[in-house]
Amino acid sequence: MVQKWEGETNNIMIMKKYMYFILIGIPLVIAPFTSDYFYLPKLLVLYFIVTLLIVIHFFSLKKKKFDNDLITKVLIIYLGILVVSTLFSTDPFTSLYGKFRRQEGLFALISYALVFLFSKTYFIEDKQLDRFLNTSMVVVALYGLSQYFGFDPIPRDEIRMGWTTRAFSTIGNPNFLGSYLVLMLPIPILRFLEKGSKYHLLVASFVFSCLIVTFTRSAQLGFLVIFLLVAFSIIRNKLLLKRFIILSTLLVVLTLGFNEHSQGMVLGRFLSIGRDVQTVIDQDEGFEKAGSIRIYIWTRSLALVIDRPLLGYGLEALEMNFVNRYRDEMIEQYGVIYLVDKVHNEYLHIAVSSGILSLIAYLVFISLVVKKGIKMIKINRSYLPYFIAVIAYLVQAFFNISVVSVAYIFWLYLGIISNENVFTNEIDHNT
Repeated sequence: MVQKWEGETNNIMIMKKYMYFILIGIPLVIAPFTSDYFYLPKLLVLYFIVTLLIVIHFFSLKKKKFDNDLITKVLIIYLGILVVSTLFSTDPFTSLYGKFRRQEGLFALISYALVFLFSKTYFIEDKQLDRFLNTSMVVVALYGLSQYFGFDPIPRDEIRMGWTTRAFSTIGNPNFLGSYLVLMLPIPILRFLEKGSKYHLLVASFVFSCLIVTFTRSAQLGFLVIFLLVAFSIIRNKLLLKRFIILSTLLVVLTLGFNEHSQGMVLGRFLSIGRDVQTVIDQDEGFEKAGSIRIYIWTRSLALVIDRPLLGYGLEALEMNFVNRYRDEMIEQYGVIYLVDKVHNEYLHIAVSSGILSLIAYLVFISLVVKKGIKMIKINRSYLPYFIAVIAYLVQAFFNISVVSVAYIFWLYLGIISNENVFTNEIDHNT
């Protein structure tokens, strides 16, 4: 057993609690009656917590450096490319601080990276986290369900005034709420399967129900990935298989019930994925409108990448460049100007924003983390919920975007599955 002086241990426990708050508290942060209810308030709290973690790490602990492994080195390379891209951005100020109601500039991405490093170094899971995390996700889910059923106690801003059929809860957008729920859902599902806990089954039912009423196709695909990976992970365990059948039955009943209540909208949204894919394959008339005009955005953004392949146009600088280049074309084809500030494909968005080199560095970083996660699952299955959540998020990100109301959780999860000490009580933070 490694001896640690009491102050060192206490400071590490404090850091653990701050990271718990990132998971539990920040998703609940909103600021009604301000110009930005959902995004900037969460980001400011994240900045505050990250600052506290930095102070403790560098001024209150004996260990002053993060592990200098390959994952960390690649992450530093990625951040370095982002810094250079920002210096050569078409709008450096916006690339640094982020666009209004997006806020995902360089400072935000550096904060995500620090969350990853702190999680990779100091995160420890205990029973307290399970209890409070489940409470937090249920609060988010219940608020989303109440919106779907027509009750919203918080006055809406001008953007969300007309959103009457899709839940957005405390996250601010149905698509982003879907991303959050994809990250949360594997935890109660696997807790139920492993423990047979009715409490976790109830939590999973609330979270899944809210995911349904976002009516977000990327989240539906994310859930499909979760379902398949969970099924694969327990297929040889007869006890877990019985619980899996119970879980599957409940999820089917909930899906059919909400589909009936929404007059077929649930299955309609899911089946439209296949229709859109077929439309694109066949190159039917108007195929570029498929996926809520995603095909149009993707093809035009790819052309932008070709024009500035190395460093891109700058973080958060897409809208100005997209509109300037395609204004006349959009008016001619669609009669409107789409204010495209995100590509709606996280990987293509990285390429157009900060260049192909940035995308390569990011993908290498993610690949190394996933490889480490597979290794950790073989050692301890407790990593599995976080690993499945990461994979599901990566799949849905092909049709969605990174946002400050959700991305910090994804990066914290990346740190968890890279951390060899998450589920151990004796941790050497001094070597």
